[in-house]
Amino acid sequence: MAATTTTSTTNAMAFLRSTIRAIAIPGLWFLLIINTVSLIQWTCVQFLMLNCHKSGLMGLVHNLLSLGSPVCITVNQIQVALAIHYVQLWTVVGTICTGWFINRLSLSK
Repeated sequence: MAATTTTSTTNAMAFLRSTIRAIAIPGLWFLLIINTVSLIQWTCVQFLMLNCHKSGLMGLVHNLLSLGSPVCITVNQIQVALAIHYVQLWTVVGTICTGWFINRLSLSK
């Protein structure tokens, strides 16, 4: 009876170690990608606030001159695409994690 308990404990620990290893590397890559996308998108918004949009009545006049600016339009399109990409990344990762956990549960039976 003691040998069976030790074997099942060893198997459980091996399963736990393999699960942690399987999650760690992709998880770190995901965090790196998410943080990079967020940083670039934040930088784009800061650029837009400083160079393309002014507050107050002078902002209204500045807007007339910068509304069709190719630089402002390009940076705005980049930041919108990054925001969409960010949401898509979270959706994909949620789907992958759900499938992975279901697969792991079915394999452990």
